[in-house]
Amino acid sequence: YHVVNPDAEARYLSIGGTMNHGQPELIRSAMEKMPPGSEVILAFDYDEGGDALAEEVTALAPSSVEVRRVLPPVGMGKDWNEVLKLQKGIVDLACPATVSPDFSKTPPVATARRPHKGFVSENGK
Repeated sequence: YHVVNPDAEARYLSIGGTMNHGQPELIRSAMEKMPPGSEVILAFDYDEGGDALAEEVTALAPSSVEVRRVLPPVGMGKDWNEVLKLQKGIVDLACPATVSPDFSKTPPVATARRPHKGFVSENGK
C-alpha cells in the first residue's frame, strides 16, 4: 500500500495475516496515543480474511481516531501487492492475481496490462 500511495507522514503497522494474542492490545494502545482526529487506514486484503481483520481492528479503535478501509481498485487484484505488480508490469501469468470464486468481490486481473499513467486509487490517497 505504501509504495502505491506514498505518504511521508504515515506510520505503518503490519499484522502479518492474522492477529496473535498480543496484537490487539498493541494496536489499541498505538491508536490511543494518536492525536485526536488522526486517521487509521486499513489496507487489508479484499477477501473474507481482510473483512474479518478490518472489523476486529475497527472495534479496537478509540472514538478519537477515524478508521477507514481502502480496497484495491476493481480488477487489479485482491491486495495492494497485486496492484503494485500490475502497475509495474510484473504480473506472473502462470499465477495471475485472483479472488476466490466463493468470495468474488472483485474480478481477477485478466491480462498483464498496465493501468493508465498517473493511477490514483479510488480514495485519492
